[in-house]
Formats: sequence, structure tokens, C-alpha cells
Amino acid sequence: EINSALKGFIAAMKASGIWDSVVIASSSDFGRTLTSNSNAGSDHSWASHHFIAGGSVKGGQVFGHYPQTLEPDGNIILGRGRVVPTTADEAYWNGILEWFGVKDSELDHVLPNRKRTARLFTEEDMFDRNGGTERAN
Repeated sequence: EINSALKGFIAAMKASGIWDSVVIASSSDFGRTLTSNSNAGSDHSWASHHFIAGGSVKGGQVFGHYPQTLEPDGNIILGRGRVVPTTADEAYWNGILEWFGVKDSELDHVLPNRKRTARLFTEEDMFDRNGGTERAN
């Protein structure tokens, strides 16, 4: 269902001529364990994954670190398949908010944990400044 919804949305944005001014960003407040619990479901975990799309997005990149293995003894795997995150959410929201035109002086208010993050992605990392004729702001 999400594929057809995104396909329709993207087609409408392109037809309207504003695709270069649009960013689609996924987000979640928690990840899931890689193994099932006793009810054949999964439990809350730490790490999660996100994607962004848009006309000005520099595609084909992976930010953060994928686990070397998904085996229980993996380097960032804890009990029951809980993956330890390697990249804070603030890291990628920083670049998106810069692209939206949020001033550097306001980013700490919008992302209060931003300065506790080891690596912040920037607008330049994530977006092609020459990719579109229109900007988000």
C-alpha cells in the first residue's frame, strides 16, 4: 500500500512542478527486535531505519552503519536481536531542517540533543543544491 501511495504522491508533486521542493522522511519512535517474542510478535528495540526521498535528495547513499552480521553475537547486536543504534535521529533531521531553512541558531532549540550527536549530516551531505529550481523555503 505504501508503494502505491508514494508513487501517486510523487507523480502529483512532479506534475505540479514542485517535486524539487519536497522531501519525504520516514521516522519512528522505536525499533523492533529481530527475533520473535512468545506471542509471535516482536518487542521494542533501539535501532531503527529511515529513508528520505525528494527531487533534490542526493540518492543512493546510506548513512550510519549496518550491522556486520545479524547473528546473536554480532558487534552491535544485544540479546533477542536488539540492534544498538550507530546514528542518532538528530543526525539526519539536522540536514533536513537545514534544507528547510531553519537557521543554525534555531537548530539547537528544534533538536535539543543535537550537540550530543557524534556526527550531524548537513544539507550539503543530503541534498543537491543545484537539483531543483525551487527551494522548500
